[in-house]
Amino acid sequence: MTIKELLKRKGSKVITAGENITVHEAVKIMVANLVGSVIVVDDHDHPVGIFTERDVLRQVDKDCKTLNTEILKNVMTTDLIICTSDEDTDVALEIITEKRLRHLPVMEGERIIGLVSIGDIVKTTLKDTKFEIHHMRDYIMGKF
Repeated sequence: MTIKELLKRKGSKVITAGENITVHEAVKIMVANLVGSVIVVDDHDHPVGIFTERDVLRQVDKDCKTLNTEILKNVMTTDLIICTSDEDTDVALEIITEKRLRHLPVMEGERIIGLVSIGDIVKTTLKDTKFEIHHMRDYIMGKF
C-alpha cells in the first residue's frame, strides 16, 4: 500500500503551529486535537520543523519554568525526515523504525499533504493482513 492510499483511509488533516508560539500553547493545540505532534510552520505556512511529545519532555527536563515563554522555533526538531505520497508503507515503516520516529510528515514538493504515525501504519498493516488471512483460509477450505 502507498502512503497516498493510507492518507485516503485515515485522512490528511495536518495540525500545524506557528514557530513563534510558546511550548505551552503548542501543548494546548496538541491536547485539543488529540495528537502527539504538530508541524511547525513559518509565516508563509512552509514547514520548518516538527514539535513532538518528546520535545515537550526535553524542555520540561531542561527547564520546566520556561514552558510559557520559550517559543517553538528554539526547541522544535528542525531536521525533518519526510516521505512522499508515492512511498510504500513498508518503506515508511522502515524509516520510522530506523530513525526511531513516531510521526512522518508527507510532502509533495514544499507542501505538506499529510502526516502518518507508526500507529497509522501498524493499524493499516494489521487490517490488510487480517483480510489476506481470511481469504487464504477460504481458499484452503475450498470456499471459492
